[in-house]
Amino acid sequence: MKPAICRYCAETFTPLPGKPGYIDECPECLHQKTAPLTHAPLGAGSAKQRKLRQEVRRALAALGAPAEEIEKVLDSIPSTQH
Repeated sequence: MKPAICRYCAETFTPLPGKPGYIDECPECLHQKTAPLTHAPLGAGSAKQRKLRQEVRRALAALGAPAEEIEKVLDSIPSTQH
């Protein structure tokens, strides 16, 4: 097969027939999406985490950061849900 570019990390990879995942998803990104969560399950901490993410979003927006950059920053923060 011809090389493809991963839609998540933009790395070039060669899709292998018979492997799980989409044609435009590298094995590393597939593994990250399907790996079991290693942190605490959703619960009382998740509301606090959502509130913190919202505060960060508002603070960055107040500083004039573009929406795309705000989302990049928020995506870089480990979380159990977005």
